[in-house]
Order: sequence, then C-alpha cells, then structure tokens
Amino acid sequence: FNVESGMQPSPNTACEPLLRIGKCLISLVFHATVNLVSDLMQRVYLKDIANALGVSKATVSLALRNSPRVALATRKRVHHLARKLGYQQNPQLAEWMARTRRTATSASEETIAVISTTNAPLQPDSEHLEVLAGIKDQASNIGYRLDEIKIRDYEDHPERLASVLTARGIRGAVIYGGYEFDKRFSALYENFSCSITCLKPEAPALHCAINDQYYSAWLATQAAFQSGYKRPVGLVNRWLDEHLESRISAAISQCRDTNGKPTNVPVLLDEALSTYKPDCLITHSHSVHHHLKELGIRLGFQVGLVHLDITNICRRYHFGGIVQRYFDIGRAGINLVASQLRDGESGVPDVQRCVMIEGYFEEGASCIRRKSVRKKLATSLSNS
Repeated sequence: FNVESGMQPSPNTACEPLLRIGKCLISLVFHATVNLVSDLMQRVYLKDIANALGVSKATVSLALRNSPRVALATRKRVHHLARKLGYQQNPQLAEWMARTRRTATSASEETIAVISTTNAPLQPDSEHLEVLAGIKDQASNIGYRLDEIKIRDYEDHPERLASVLTARGIRGAVIYGGYEFDKRFSALYENFSCSITCLKPEAPALHCAINDQYYSAWLATQAAFQSGYKRPVGLVNRWLDEHLESRISAAISQCRDTNGKPTNVPVLLDEALSTYKPDCLITHSHSVHHHLKELGIRLGFQVGLVHLDITNICRRYHFGGIVQRYFDIGRAGINLVASQLRDGESGVPDVQRCVMIEGYFEEGASCIRRKSVRKKLATSLSNS
C-alpha cells in the first residue's frame, strides 16, 4: 500500500522482483544444461582410449594407475594416447574409487615385500635390524602384511624376483640393507611401487627414507663447540661423503665458519692429527679409537670424539654422538610404499620424494665437557 498516494500497487508491479528472479534461474539452468551437454559430447572416456588401442576398459584403467599387471609398453601407449586426446580424470570419482580400493585392500590385508640387499646375515647390533623393526611396526599399524625376501636368494636368476612377487599378488616393496640396488633387478623397480631406506639412489631415483646427514653433521660439530672444544675436525670417508652429495663435509665446514673456526675438512686420521692438531674428532668410523690407542692418544682425555652414527657398538665404547633414528627411517620407508599403492603409482617416479629423518645428540664419555676433562685428567695425574 502506497501511503503517499493512498493507492495499492498493481499486481504486475508487485510481481516484478519474482519475475526477474525466475528469469535468472531459467537462464542459469539453460546455460548449465548447454555446458553439460557440450562437456559430455567433448569428454574423452576410458572406452574411447580402449577402442582406439584395441584393449579393454579395465586394461586402460589399470594402465592409467601404473599397475604392474599391465605391460610397461602398453602403459606407455595408454598414457601417450590419453595425453593426446586430452583425457581428464574426474577427481571426485577418482577419490571415491581410491577410497573403495583402500577399504577392500585393508580388509584383505595386502602384502608388501621387504627386500634385504645384504649379502650376509645381519648381526645383532646391525642398524638394519632397527630399520626392519620400524618397517614391521608401521606395517602393522596401517594394516599391511609383510613378506621378507633376501636378494641373495635370486642372485643367479634375478628375473625370477618380479615373477615371484606378481604370483604372490604383491604390488609394492621396501628395500633395505645399505647397498645400491642391483640393476639386474630392474623389473622390480620398473613395475612395482618401491622405496629404499638409508640411501638416496640416483638411478633409479626411487622414493627414499634417510637420515638428514647434513643436520646430523652440523649438530655433531655444534655439540663439540658447546662442549668447549676449539678445534673439532671431521674424519669423513670420502666415498660416503660424495655419495651423500658432500652433506657431511659441507655441514662441518659451515658450522666451523659459524663459530669462527674456518678450515678444510680432512679425510685421513694421520693428516688430521699432524696438520690440524684437533682437540675433537667428528667421524662415522667405529675403529677410530683403535687408531688413537696405537698412536698413544687417550680418547676423552687428550682428544674428544663425536660419532655421527651412534649404535649399540658405539655405546659399548661410551661414544657420544648422533642417533640417526633407524626405527623411524623404517617407518617412513613403508609409508612411502603404502602411499604409492593408495594412489595407484608404480615404477620409477618422475619426481623423487626423499623423507629426511632428523637425528638427535646422545651424550657419551668420548665428548664430555672440556672442564670435566681437565678435572678428570688432573685427578688421574695426581693419583699416579
């Protein structure tokens, strides 16, 4: 009712807002329908790729998920044609299907192979046993069974390994043992979901779980300075350092620079003692204390030692240093395989993922604080 004119609005005027809303809705529905029909007419389906290649839709689906059940050559043909035709996966449908497969997989407890690359039985103090324990623990947590395999059992017939895994229905494998994987077993990492622990392989560039060697070396050097040592020097195996992309030597040098003690990192023990006259050694060698003893140097009194890889062997000699957390490395290794299985990934990845586990410093008698060393030395001399 119009107060000023005293007149009621006409029915047509009152309905104008509703009419405008109705027209907008009709226009939206019309354009959405046109776009949907156009999209459906242009969209490429699995059956289109299958018909073009003369294979089944199931084969195309498996190939797009890089399943080892499809030959590598066929997978490449499917991926090439899918890119050429502009095939795009429906993300909502893909997620629903992946969730369905995960549910089915967890119900049946899929098996992952655990492959040891060592040529000899593992010793009770071996760090690889810690890796294996981590693998087993995490596999149990996420619902996977494990099939332990020794690579040495297939040395004479390396081609049999992939066939055995396929026959057992195994699609993924985590590799441990600390050695480069033999290229004769290429059928494994080209067709299965794989990860490797304790090493960062260059070829094949598999996903890997390793200790953060740069941080470990930096933390060891910093611990030496904080303990009062003035001239810590790294004794680094050249091959290992190069294999780790010079992370160890770079970290030690950087930490020395930060603390105002720049120097090159020597490699040989005799060179370090004669040239640099260090008061603390940073090393990964388990036998360095024997060399010091032969040279008449008392470890912990005249020279400190920070070890880069504390194991039970090191603890017997009361070494202080970095615990690399092999158990957690094993857990990360199995997670890398499980994620590939969930996402339908297999073969050598286009982009390598490397999970780096940070270590921590564990105190030991080999690197006690310098004031304590002086008191200990003075007491020892007075008693003698």
